[in-house]
Amino acid sequence: MTNKRTEEINQICEQNQPGQYNDKVDLRIIVITLDRSASLLKLLQSIDFLKLDGDSAALEIWIDRSRTTSQVNMETVKVASNFQWSKGPTRVHVHATAVGLYGQWIDTWRPADNSDDEIALFLEDDLSISKYAYRWLRAVFQAYGNRTNFAGASLASNQMIPLSTKRRKRILAGPVQDTVLMYKAFGSWGFAPKPMHWKRFQVS
Repeated sequence: MTNKRTEEINQICEQNQPGQYNDKVDLRIIVITLDRSASLLKLLQSIDFLKLDGDSAALEIWIDRSRTTSQVNMETVKVASNFQWSKGPTRVHVHATAVGLYGQWIDTWRPADNSDDEIALFLEDDLSISKYAYRWLRAVFQAYGNRTNFAGASLASNQMIPLSTKRRKRILAGPVQDTVLMYKAFGSWGFAPKPMHWKRFQVS
């Protein structure tokens, strides 16, 4: 990776306010990573098989910096910049400073307007996804998106950690024959928030 290419990648982040994009798509995948280049490549390769059924999409790869050295992992930059998604545009963003998981989650996507049209899927770099992930997400948003108590969907399994002030010894497990479990739970593995809920959460 040349210094010139690294500078070009950094300029992508500095030209626009983080989390806001000029294009409009049906699905925006937000990949957040730091220094696990091998697992990042595995994730990106699984994303390449995603079924979009004719919908538009964009891939945004956000690379954080080390909190101790403020340096970016160049092998991670290399993997990210060499990957060109076959389904839509691919953009690599390197944070100007270390932001940690909080910044990676909160500041990398904000709905462009007051609508729930765009689905954003957050993926950490230690995951891989099914090629049918978007097909399932789209069906869930179509079925539950208008409910006031629907805050988003997760690609996690039917076993979830329930949100509660009381300590629980067992995780919440849904019926194995069902494909949707609706509950107040924490599901960061492949999370897709409802856009307007997410926007209100960001500015609150």
